Amino acid sequence: MNQGHSINQVLSHKQATILAPQLQQGVRLLQLSAAELQKEIDLALESNPFLEKMDFDSGIESLTNEGFIQKQKNTAGQTEVLHNSQVIRGHLANPVTLKQANSSPTLGGRPDAYSDSKFSAAMEASRELTLNDFLRQQASATPLSDKQHFILEMLVDSVNDRGYLRATIDDIVQLAMPDYVVSKVEVSKMIGVLQDFEPVGVGARTSSECLDIQLREKPANTPGLELAKQIVKRYLLLLAKKNYRQIATELGLSEAELHVSIELIRQLNPFPGTLIASKHVEIIAPDLIVKKIRGSWVVHLNPNVTPAITVHHESADLLELAKGQDGYEKLKQTLQDARLLLSNIEKRYQTILRVATLIIDRQLDFLEQGESALKPLTQKEIADRLEIHVSTVSRAVNDKFIMTPTGVVELCSFFCSAINCSGGASISSKAIQVQIKTLIDEEAKAKPLSDNKISNILQQRGIHVARRTIMKYRGQLGIPSSAHRRIL
Repeated sequence: MNQGHSINQVLSHKQATILAPQLQQGVRLLQLSAAELQKEIDLALESNPFLEKMDFDSGIESLTNEGFIQKQKNTAGQTEVLHNSQVIRGHLANPVTLKQANSSPTLGGRPDAYSDSKFSAAMEASRELTLNDFLRQQASATPLSDKQHFILEMLVDSVNDRGYLRATIDDIVQLAMPDYVVSKVEVSKMIGVLQDFEPVGVGARTSSECLDIQLREKPANTPGLELAKQIVKRYLLLLAKKNYRQIATELGLSEAELHVSIELIRQLNPFPGTLIASKHVEIIAPDLIVKKIRGSWVVHLNPNVTPAITVHHESADLLELAKGQDGYEKLKQTLQDARLLLSNIEKRYQTILRVATLIIDRQLDFLEQGESALKPLTQKEIADRLEIHVSTVSRAVNDKFIMTPTGVVELCSFFCSAINCSGGASISSKAIQVQIKTLIDEEAKAKPLSDNKISNILQQRGIHVARRTIMKYRGQLGIPSSAHRRIL
C-alpha cells in the first residue's frame, strides 16, 4: 500500500501582546538604575546630534511646596525660568508633600533640611560582604531540612577568612546540643554540601583536601589530572619544598613526566576564601530624597543623579533647512528619537516619584521611629492604588534608593510580609527581625537564647512565629546560632 504525503495550509487565530518600540524603551528605562541610565544617556548624546547636555552654574534657587524653580542666566544676562518641557532635570519635577508629620525633630536631631556636609556623608553608604555572608547566602538557597540547615549554619560560622573549616565533626556534634541531637554521619554529609559551595575549595580542613576539591572540579580529560590528585594527597609537603626528584622516584616517573601535573597544581588557590573580598564598598547615590520641611515630609528626585539634557533649541530650524534634501527623513527620525527619549526619561522620573511617594506615605512611621515601625506592605497594594501593573512597580523600585534621615535605603526594602498577631492584628517581618536582634543583644552572654526560646518570648508578646522562621530571620541578620554565640 502506497503512503502519500500532503502539505496543507491551516489558518488559525491567536492573541499576542507586542509592545510598540516607544513603549519598549519606556519599560527598559524604568528598570535601569541611576548609573545605568547615565550610561544610556551618554550613548544617546554621542549618537544623536539633536541632544545636548546642559550645565547649570547655580543650584536649586528655591524650594517651595509648589515645586522647584531652577533659574539660569540667558545670553542677554536676564534670568529666565526653565520648565520640564525644555529640559529633563530631576529637581525640576514637582516634589510631593506628604501628610503633616509629627512636629518633633527628626531622628538624630537633624534639622528640617540636610546640610551639605551631612548630605554628602550620607550619600556614601557602604556594604560589607564577608566570606561567611557569601556562604550564608548559598546556604539559605539550598533546599534542606531544618536540622540540616542548622548543622550547615554552624559549619559556615566555623569557616575562617581563608576558607578553611576550623571545627571538627565532634565539635559540631557537641555544639548542636541542646537544639538538636546530630550524628557524625549527618555532620559529614553537611560538610560535603559546604564543600560544593563557591569559591571552589571552601570548607576544606587541610591544604591537601582544599586542592583536591579544586581538582575534582576540573574536566576529566584535563592533562595530568589524575597524577595531580595523587601528588596533593600524598606528596604535598615534598611539593612545597620543590623536591620534585623524590616525588618522581616514589612514583616511578621522570621529573619531565611530573611537569604537566605540577603546573596544574600551581594554578590552584590554597586560600580560596581570599577570592571573596573581606570588605566590598559600594557608593550609592540615592534616586530620591525625603526630608521634613516646615513640619511636613517632602519626597523629591535627587538632582545630583538626574542628568540635564535637552533637545537643541535650533533643532526645528535645522530640520527645516534640510527639507527636500537627501537624508531628510533620517534626520527627521533622529529628532523624533531625541524627543521620545526625553519623554520616556520624564515618564520614568514621574513613575518612580509616584511609587516612592505612596511607599513613604505608608511607611511614615519608619522615618520617625526606625525599622521597627515598618508596616506590612506589598507591591500589589501600591499597584492597585496607582492603577498600574505590579510589574511596573517592581521595575520602579528595583535598584532604586532613597535618602532618609537615617541613611540611604533601597526602595524595595520597604516591602515586607505580614505576620499575624493576637487579636487579628499584623506586624511586618522587618519589625520582627528588629525584635529578634534586640532580644539577642540583651541576652545573657553566658546563656544565649535558643531559637525556640526566642519563639516562645515572641508568642508571649502575641506574635506567633515558628522556630524555623526565627532561624531564617537570624540567618538574614548574620547572627550566629546560640551555640556559637556561647563560644564567642
